[in-house]
Amino acid sequence: MSSSVEPVGAHSQGRSFKPSWSLRLGASPRGLALLRETGTTLVWDANNSLYLVSQGGELQARTTAGGAVTAACASDDGSALAAVGERGEVWRLMPDLTPRGVVRLKQRATACAFDSFGQYLAVADSGGELRIFNAAGKTVCRTSTPRPLFHLAFIPEQRLLVGCADFGFIGCYDLSGRCVWRDGFVSHVGGLAVNGDGSRIVLACFSDGMRCYGLEGKQAAPTATDEPCRLVAMSYDGRRTVICGRGATIWFLDREGDIRTSHEFDATPTAVGMTPLADTLLAALSDERLIAVRLKS
Repeated sequence: MSSSVEPVGAHSQGRSFKPSWSLRLGASPRGLALLRETGTTLVWDANNSLYLVSQGGELQARTTAGGAVTAACASDDGSALAAVGERGEVWRLMPDLTPRGVVRLKQRATACAFDSFGQYLAVADSGGELRIFNAAGKTVCRTSTPRPLFHLAFIPEQRLLVGCADFGFIGCYDLSGRCVWRDGFVSHVGGLAVNGDGSRIVLACFSDGMRCYGLEGKQAAPTATDEPCRLVAMSYDGRRTVICGRGATIWFLDREGDIRTSHEFDATPTAVGMTPLADTLLAALSDERLIAVRLKS
């Protein structure tokens, strides 16, 4: 596995993007999770390896899971990390990626999310069950969802969790598993992002573009996109959003949904993340790289 920071080439419209660094991984990355308080990034790849990468692009830790990884997550403060697997594994990890413990669900795990301080871990499975574990690994609630959830995110400033299926369902849950609100729609979903207070909850929809909800579940008019909307990331205040279509181009939008600039990578993004102040974009690329692009205000 080659892991070295290297220069970045980029093609952008406008001057909002400035290349920063790139880290070569051992296989094509499948996803990333940004630890918003530390600036560290957790990445997992097609070889079921997990990486911790510093704010400056240095590899801090690496491990290989004992099975096929379907998703991974980390708390914002970096105190807790986890990955989930094809056979229902829930691997809890220490801040340096050393094993902390494992449990196994009866069904394939499809999504996971930590709250900001690592006190609660939410895990969804292919049987349509949502579980929330506490810091000690004990189950605090189990609930059924109309469809299996493939995207999960805690709202940092609320004791609430948002979950979305890959098609046609989004729901908001409290820590007891109670559904606070839900909505159905006819669209496939590629990504979910929430801002700090939950006033902006965004779905990347292949046929509808961006769907946006508020904390109470009220839906704004969808933002149409020229290409199917596949990936999404957002700043902590929700004023800036980045989306990706089918190819290598990403678009940078303001809160009103207007495109401010675009950027074309030389490989297709497989996951994206944005720092809280929207000063850096992280992109996992299909050519085995994690890339950082500085964003000017």
